[in-house]
Amino acid sequence: MTTALHPVFAPQRGEAGRWLVEELLPNWALAARHPAGGLVSALDAEGRPQRDAPRALLVHARLAYSFALAYRLGGGELALAQARACFRVIEEALRSRDGGFRQTTAEDGGRRDFYDLSFVVFAAAWMELATGEPHYRSILREVIALLDERMAHPAGGYRESLEPADGPRRQNPHMHLLEALLAAHRVTGEAEWLERARGIVELFLARFFDARTGSLIEFMDEELRALPGARGDWREPGHHFEWVWLLLDYQALSGDERVSAPAEQLYRSGMAHGLARFEDDTLGVIEAMSAGGRPLSHDRLLWPQTEYVKAEIARHVHLGDIGALGRAQAHFRMIRQVFFGGGALLWYNRIGEAGQPLETTAPTRVIYHVAFAAAELERADL
Repeated sequence: MTTALHPVFAPQRGEAGRWLVEELLPNWALAARHPAGGLVSALDAEGRPQRDAPRALLVHARLAYSFALAYRLGGGELALAQARACFRVIEEALRSRDGGFRQTTAEDGGRRDFYDLSFVVFAAAWMELATGEPHYRSILREVIALLDERMAHPAGGYRESLEPADGPRRQNPHMHLLEALLAAHRVTGEAEWLERARGIVELFLARFFDARTGSLIEFMDEELRALPGARGDWREPGHHFEWVWLLLDYQALSGDERVSAPAEQLYRSGMAHGLARFEDDTLGVIEAMSAGGRPLSHDRLLWPQTEYVKAEIARHVHLGDIGALGRAQAHFRMIRQVFFGGGALLWYNRIGEAGQPLETTAPTRVIYHVAFAAAELERADL
């Protein structure tokens, strides 16, 4: 079990780290430049940047993390400069005059979105780790204060946005706030962030985790009760695996043993019902299943594959699961072969059951998932 605060990586980059730092991220930084600064939100199927779309908070927070990570993996000053450039867009182009940060630079993009703001906290922690500059901690605290003072929900957790929202409440933004709080604790060493993380875990145990089926509730009403019907029955195995990583990391940092059984249940549910063998004879994580394990969508998205890699690495690092590292390495090779076609720029974001691409663009925001999985493979090589 590792409880080191700062993420520690192997002294020499492995295959995943080299591909990320030397190929994928530099290629993307070059191809996806936005003329106004920062990065576009997607490349089309021919690799052309979609410059007409507004610049997005989520994209720049996730990519600030990705390039800060690349710098920590030995990517040099160019990686750090790109991380700074991404965060500069957040501060200079996406700051709201009424507090917090806008969702996009579009005229109607002023929504302060909980999900996106969680990633600003995450990126700020990693920027402090990369630069050693206290300025980024002030941004982190600014966002947390906005959440506490203006977005706290009386039924627990946080509202979907500062502006009125008519959609369901979700576990997903809370999950990413937990991720950000664990990063803040690792970077700063401050106990406050781990205590806040405990609060999110309490919410998971009380509201998000369906102990009866060992699954994760995605969509809830204002009181955090599962929605009725099909929406409430929707389960995403990618999020099961993502919570496995988070819960095991949290347990290693906090010693909170209450999360051990739920982490195991989520893993087993994802393995039993969320993995499928496809016509190309590869194993992949499906998009969705029911609470009872019935497949609801056999589409393969890129991001759940990376979360499966992370879950296996967590089991290797924290539980000593024999075979977990090999499964993670094999799945990452599959990602590169099937989704990237062996290249290091474009990918298929969604693949149908028969192996056909179902989307024509490669969204920049997904690089965060790929970078995180590659970094976990590097950490596991110690």
